[in-house]
Amino acid sequence: MKFWKKRAIDTYEEVEYEPLTVLEILKEMKDLSELATDLAYSALVLDSDPLGEEVEELAKRMDWLKYQLRLTASLGVRSTEEAEQVAGILQVADASEHIANAASDMVELLDANVALRPFLGKVFDDADDRVGTIRVPAGCRLVDRTLGELNLESETGVRVLAIRRGKHWVCDAGAENTIRADDILLVRGQREGHEHLRRYIAGEEEEL
Repeated sequence: MKFWKKRAIDTYEEVEYEPLTVLEILKEMKDLSELATDLAYSALVLDSDPLGEEVEELAKRMDWLKYQLRLTASLGVRSTEEAEQVAGILQVADASEHIANAASDMVELLDANVALRPFLGKVFDDADDRVGTIRVPAGCRLVDRTLGELNLESETGVRVLAIRRGKHWVCDAGAENTIRADDILLVRGQREGHEHLRRYIAGEEEEL
């Protein structure tokens, strides 16, 4: 089934309908809105254009998901009561989309004067909750283990927001993602957790 989605005045693109459930779409929108916010702050703190580009891609995905939700919800409406339920669902979707759009607006600061760009790193330098990157060297005990096995957030209080592998970012890193040698982990957590994880990676700590 195909539909046409308006992009701009008198401009349309063909959109393929995918049979996703309302619950699946809402869950992904929730997850993406949280990830977009984390990545937007990280992009500004680290002065990272690649992360800023990832935020823009997430905003595009959110737009697509919202359209799919409208199609799915509309196809299922059979009564006034169901229409009212759909209206509430779409309000939740709107809220998630607004969060992703706000994150996208934030990374526009990366287009500011180059001399002024690295300001947030200085602002948050003394904060307890920190965003930073950690490189995983070859031979490290993290290599070839999944995030689920390591359980870093529970063990150290540090959450892996994304993984940089070469020129690419894994922005939806989850329990199933395996860490490879030379990966760069984008992490967020308390200062003590950061330092403990760095020492563990360097072999200075025996346990997480």
